[in-house]
Amino acid sequence: MGTMTRGARVGTGTAAVRPLQEEVMALAFIPEPKNLKLREGVYPLPARGSVGITSVDWMPAAEAVCALLPGAAVHGRAANLRDPIEIRENERLPDQGYVLDIHPKGIVIEASAPEGACHAVRTLAQVAQQSPDGALPCLRIRDWPDFPARGVTYDISRGRVPKPDRLQELGAVLGAY
Repeated sequence: MGTMTRGARVGTGTAAVRPLQEEVMALAFIPEPKNLKLREGVYPLPARGSVGITSVDWMPAAEAVCALLPGAAVHGRAANLRDPIEIRENERLPDQGYVLDIHPKGIVIEASAPEGACHAVRTLAQVAQQSPDGALPCLRIRDWPDFPARGVTYDISRGRVPKPDRLQELGAVLGAY
């Protein structure tokens, strides 16, 4: 499989690991990642698992992963042990940058800072939402924001002014990305 950035197509799996087959679905991301490389196979989400972190700085991202996997627990990562899901630092990535690597035996998130790890978890959540059978497609995403702060402009000069409830609803939806 090659590197793609738009309209990526991946195989859907069942609870058992299997290679990509003729059954495909398109993955859509908000925001669109800079680099997406699809791989053969799937990673079945475990009912229980562990999220290994090397520092308490990574705790917000680890807790967000646990929200995706209610049976998961966070613990300090030991040098010789492998966790199904790992979050670790990679100082060579751009500011707030991350690598999300889903392979048949687990998930590895590398980030330059905790904010990047949180961006990676948001992307992981989007992959999980688009994998209804609980088997995530194997892939590698490398991404970073173009600007240090994300924002949205809501032009009210050409229409009705939204009610506070609608603004709160938009804030909640956009905050997920």
